[in-house]
Amino acid sequence: MTDFDNSSFICKGDKLYTNDISAIGTAVGLSGIGKKTGVATDGSRAAKSAAYSIMGALSSASSRVWDFGESFYAQFQYLVKFCSLDSGIFISRKNAQTVIRICGKNGLPISINAQNEIESIMNNSKFLEDKPAFCGEISEMHGVGMMYLRQLLRQARGELKNISCFVKCQNDKISSLMEDCLYRLECRQGDEMTLKINNDGKSLSVFHRDCGWLSFDRISAILVKYETQSGNDIAVPFNSPFALSEIAENEGAKVYRYSLFDTEMPADIQRVVDNCTFLTDGLFAAIKLLWTICDTGKSVAKLSSELPDFYISRKITDSPFDASSFSRECEKNGIIIKNGVAILDYPKGRATVTPSRTGNKIHIMSEAANYEISKEICDITMERFINQSIDTNGK
Repeated sequence: MTDFDNSSFICKGDKLYTNDISAIGTAVGLSGIGKKTGVATDGSRAAKSAAYSIMGALSSASSRVWDFGESFYAQFQYLVKFCSLDSGIFISRKNAQTVIRICGKNGLPISINAQNEIESIMNNSKFLEDKPAFCGEISEMHGVGMMYLRQLLRQARGELKNISCFVKCQNDKISSLMEDCLYRLECRQGDEMTLKINNDGKSLSVFHRDCGWLSFDRISAILVKYETQSGNDIAVPFNSPFALSEIAENEGAKVYRYSLFDTEMPADIQRVVDNCTFLTDGLFAAIKLLWTICDTGKSVAKLSSELPDFYISRKITDSPFDASSFSRECEKNGIIIKNGVAILDYPKGRATVTPSRTGNKIHIMSEAANYEISKEICDITMERFINQSIDTNGK
């Protein structure tokens, strides 16, 4: 019933029983991250029903509960950070399954220790003593979503009267919010450029008639270059393409690569991270991109053409190593490990390998100057790890 990825604790199931759902709320409430917990749903009937069970269980476990109502995941992560909560639980329906995601402080993934603590409480729930406790207060926070819109509008430092675009997203909440935002910024509708945002609001791809589709990696590179040319430093997640760091460094900016599990950052680095939300939020990236186009007077196709050549390939595959032996095997063979990520250098590019939270999967990302080489490096790296032949002689 459970599965994990590198962004959150996830519980999936086509049949999630009420006692299972309540157990999740109780476990989070009794854990070290359960003092203040936010809860939101995608608005589906099943998700709302699960949310009531979880909020009741959290309250019974003395957790202070913040009910954000309907949301989408990118917005919810922002609200968890904005309200300085210890954790957040987001419930949605996807592919006929109820999906429950748990994040920690700043909307970041919970640590391995917090994950193990929650699982331990759930596995030993029948041994918990049922004693009276002061129920935590449940506060309705539906209106705080406007803070997300306000911050989104700030990505543009002025009106977008000379810009036109079309927004495409299957999530009606995201489409509605983006249309409201663009209306306030006086951005016109037009088919020259299409902004496509995924259902979670975490990723953006862009179509322009002069260059076709641009990936989120490419859009991120455009925004990193613009930010650094404006005199700002950059903070990128540890599993981001190294091309982003190189672009920023070439512009003379400082680059911080932070761990997604680091909830206690120094204040100066946290400010840089907050200023770079466009690297982890597709809506922020969309508005920031439109402002970049307006401010520079260049189309997105022109901005893309000014970047150095780089291509990214990604694959996810089964891993022959568990979480502990992954790092041990890499270090034994001289492979650099940073923040739990293996970094492999090749003559014509590089690859990073990130183990999943449970260690049963590996996420491979390769970078090179052209698409064919990036795919080749990705395939070579996958074969080396699948065949358990980790070495430093890859070509």
